[in-house]
Formats: sequence, structure tokens, C-alpha cells
Amino acid sequence: MKKHKVGVFTFCNNNGPVNYGQILQGLAVQRILKEFDCESQIVLYQNLKIPEFMTKRVQRFQEFVAQNIKTTQPCFSREEINEVVEECDILLCGSDQVWLPDTIDDVWTLNVGKKDIKRVSLAASGIFYDDEFTNERIACYKNNFENIDFISVRESSAIPILSKYTSRDITVCPDPTLFVDKTVWDSLAAGDNLDEEYVFCYCLGGNKSYDLLLKKISGLYGNVKIKYIASNLVEDYCYKNMEPVYDAGPSEFIRLLKGSKAVVTDSFHGVTMSIVFGKDWYNIDRFSTGKDRFG
Repeated sequence: MKKHKVGVFTFCNNNGPVNYGQILQGLAVQRILKEFDCESQIVLYQNLKIPEFMTKRVQRFQEFVAQNIKTTQPCFSREEINEVVEECDILLCGSDQVWLPDTIDDVWTLNVGKKDIKRVSLAASGIFYDDEFTNERIACYKNNFENIDFISVRESSAIPILSKYTSRDITVCPDPTLFVDKTVWDSLAAGDNLDEEYVFCYCLGGNKSYDLLLKKISGLYGNVKIKYIASNLVEDYCYKNMEPVYDAGPSEFIRLLKGSKAVVTDSFHGVTMSIVFGKDWYNIDRFSTGKDRFG
């Protein structure tokens, strides 16, 4: 039987160079589609200007994607997108925050490609508030939502807002990272677990009080070391006397989380991966403003 060809519209190094959650959910979407005997590729749609720089961490991200995820070349226009999805019989958007009100557009709502093919959203997410800005932005794409054959969202809070702009049924679907077997994530971890005990911290916000909070959590595990991913969004003053990890790619991220005693995070995918590995986890509020889309 002929395999379905699926064009996937999600974030995968096309919305910033070092977002762990975006890469892991993109990989998870492809693994799920493979289980359903589908051939898929992630369409690297870029509608944001991304600064070009190269570090060891960026290099590791690029290598991870090249080795584990099938993608198109970057696409900057509708014409380029239509060309790469010409042979697809299904278009899929999601998961992650593809429907953020301030960046949503025709591409993220699948108003591309041939008109007579199936369109699906898989655990699509966004930060939805029932305010004037959100409603104005979502209303612009009501025809696109109506043309999506099956709509699932990651958060139930999206349903009452989106339902105002489509007659389609909308269901809640867990994040794809939770559907991928733990053995797959184990195989993607870089090397053996570290030969030491530590609490792993992955936070994208920044606040001086993190220092005291992390030390208190460390005390619950015998005052073990605290290792933290040094995010581009976080100032180091938040983590005094703790061990930063500056060059972790996705594989190193998985290894650090997998080998930890516990995880402290303000990231959605920090939580989902903690669940996958059965870790104690502490979800803390993200203090910095303007960064809610990441993680």
C-alpha cells in the first residue's frame, strides 16, 4: 500500500537556533507518523529573522537535526512551500506554539499546498487569552481553521477561543514527546550518565530568587550539585555558585535530564521529558516577561 506523504509545519531550528523543546517535539511528531507508516518531512518555514552565529551548542543542534530529523531546505515564501509540499497528500501543523497570536499566519494555519488534500493539526499550541488582541488575530484565520479537517490542541484553554472561529470539533491531544517510547529517548542521549549526583535546572526566565529556591531543592537531595543549562535568555546572576553547561545540544540535554536526581524547570518540555524519565520535577513560574513562547 502506498505510504502517505506528510508535510509537517512545526518549529525545528527555524525559529531560533537553540530551543530544546522545539527540536524534541519535532522529532516526536516524525516518530509518531513513522509508526503510522507515513513518510514525512518538516517544512523549514522561516517568517522570522534569525541571527546567524555559530557556537558549539548551535553546531550540536544542527548535527542532531541532520542525523535524526528529515527536513526540507529553509522556505521563505509561499511559492517555495508549495513546491516542497507538491507531492504531499496530508499537511500537518503542530505541535508546539505554532498558533501564537502574534506570529500566526497563513502558513501555520495550513493555507498552503493543494486544496484537495487533508489538513490536520496535532496538539497545536499558543498562548490564548480571551482579549481583544488574541481575538482579532485568530479571527483573521477563521477560514483557514474551517479548512482543517481535524483539529487537536495541546491546551484545553484554547478550545473556547478557537471555537468562536470554526465549526470544526476541537479535541485536546497531549504533547507528542509523551507518545515516544522512553527507549527512543534513551538511544538519543549523548553517552553514559555522568558519574555524579546533581539536580538539573532548565529555566528560560530569570529571577534572583531562583538562587535560593534551587539551593532549597538541592537540600532535599543531600545538597547535591546543581547543573543548569545556560540559556541565551537567562542572566548568570540567577545561579550563583552553580555549574553552568554552555554547549549542550539536544542529546546532551537528554543525558543531563536523564541522569539527574531531580529537575527544576519553567519549560513545558522540561516537564514532559521529566515525566518520560520518571524524574522528580519542580515546575516554577517563569518570571521574565516576553519569553512565554519558548521552551
